[in-house]
Amino acid sequence: MKVVLINPPQTNCLDDHLDPPLGLMYIASSLEKNKIDVSICDLSSKLSEEWPTLIEEADIYGMTLFSASFNSAREISRIIKKRDKKSLVVAGGPHAASLPEETVSCKEFDSVIVGEGEFEFPKLVEDFSSKRTIPKIIRAKPILDLDILPFPARNLVDLLDYHREVEGKKVTSMVTSRGCPYNCNFCCKDVHGRNIRFRSVENVVREVKEVIGHYGVESFIFYDDIFTLMRERLYKLCGGLKELGITFRCNGRADTNTLEDYIKLKEAGCEEIAFGIESGSQKMLNRINKGTTVKNNFEAITLAKQAGLITKAYLVVGFPGESQETVDETKEFMDRANPDKYTVFAFVPLPGCNVWENPGKYGIVEISRDWDQFFNLAGNYEGGYSFRTNELNPSTIKPLHDDLVSFLLSRKENYGQMGKLQPYYQKLKKE
Repeated sequence: MKVVLINPPQTNCLDDHLDPPLGLMYIASSLEKNKIDVSICDLSSKLSEEWPTLIEEADIYGMTLFSASFNSAREISRIIKKRDKKSLVVAGGPHAASLPEETVSCKEFDSVIVGEGEFEFPKLVEDFSSKRTIPKIIRAKPILDLDILPFPARNLVDLLDYHREVEGKKVTSMVTSRGCPYNCNFCCKDVHGRNIRFRSVENVVREVKEVIGHYGVESFIFYDDIFTLMRERLYKLCGGLKELGITFRCNGRADTNTLEDYIKLKEAGCEEIAFGIESGSQKMLNRINKGTTVKNNFEAITLAKQAGLITKAYLVVGFPGESQETVDETKEFMDRANPDKYTVFAFVPLPGCNVWENPGKYGIVEISRDWDQFFNLAGNYEGGYSFRTNELNPSTIKPLHDDLVSFLLSRKENYGQMGKLQPYYQKLKKE
């Protein structure tokens, strides 16, 4: 059996080649562990006319589906099925996990794996090889002991070809946990769930050492939903990372940590921490079900900066209930808290999130099925328009979004940001 795992391009991104496809690399390493021939075909940044020549022939193809790349994934599958009529095309990832029945009803996909696929994909390959019936929908159980997973198969991609940087340094991505215990109304948890599971510190340190030794990369971005949970573990992890002399960026949560925690992060090599601030309006934080306060957000940024960390605020504009008043509150907050960096996301009701599941609760009268609109351009502060309430629609959301972005851009030089930026900002400057 030959398996090809495909990362579809995000055609509406400024740069969809920032990070290697970590989820596919985990699946690939599990297949390799089971002696299955596997390769990764990363089509990010590749033009559609290149796809047929870049995709190897195989018995089974696996694809990660995000809502914004769903249409591209279907086109890729059509190319495969026209060429390899007896092959199996398996979908996974957030979009497929949230809409499995709808996904598998498309003739382009033969089967869907819902959840974490490291155990289920090798079983599927074995069943296909033995000519056993493959279920249309395979529901995977969460993997409780993450330490039993082999490290991601970074050998199957050109790790140094990816563009992500933190403070001007080439980085690669890792996770030290899966799941998030919080329940924000815009978030979908259909892949990793709410029950958080942590890798052991020893396991994480071994992987970092492997990356340094094999690839010479000494900077990392940790994509845990919240890297800074569980103080005792955090301190032990910081101690292990400090000994390796690396630099890294991670995600925090505003009501979670103390000044001492941020100092420990800084001493361990953390250069930048990002917070899901979302809004400077308590009304909007409550509607989002963030579980934090404007005061929490201000204190987190203040303490992290005091510890010497570069702070980044993730903002969401256009969540149902947004108004000029709430946008003005966010502008006032950003002026007062003064984080070093920010990203403005347009609210998109992703499949699986509470807003998607309960639109009437939020006054939504229509959600689009135009998946090409389910995107955000982080560097360009733009997003798609995919829903409508009686008060909010593209014609009313865009002025609110543009007002916030214009205000933030006017605050400082360098696109209103401080510190070294991703290379795609230079692309914007040229344009």
